[in-house]
Amino acid sequence: MRIMIAHDDPDLLEPLAEALRRAGHEVAAFTTSMSAWDALKRPSVVHLLITRFRFHRPPNGVALAHHARSLHAGMGVLFIGAPELRKHAEGLGLFLPRQTRLAHMVETVTELARQEPASRRAA
Repeated sequence: MRIMIAHDDPDLLEPLAEALRRAGHEVAAFTTSMSAWDALKRPSVVHLLITRFRFHRPPNGVALAHHARSLHAGMGVLFIGAPELRKHAEGLGLFLPRQTRLAHMVETVTELARQEPASRRAA
């Protein structure tokens, strides 16, 4: 599965990217939402966006998710953030609290990869 992570907390971003790579996923990691925004415009296939809700600078994670979906129809979105922000993920993607163990985050992504249609996996 090709995954894009946009998260400005290196204590989450770096370990999660490495764990997902070890699990067999292709991962592109970005420390700003704007760099991820720009990367989404490239003609590569991305199956899953993992992001947070709030960034120090715009765009926020919800805007990033909408942008991603407008460019890559059917892209999955996984938000990792503060529990009180869960409501912002409704109808847009899945949510995991920031305190979720890294192993559980990887398990969640692996399960999403299993559910992904074979036609998208081959892209």
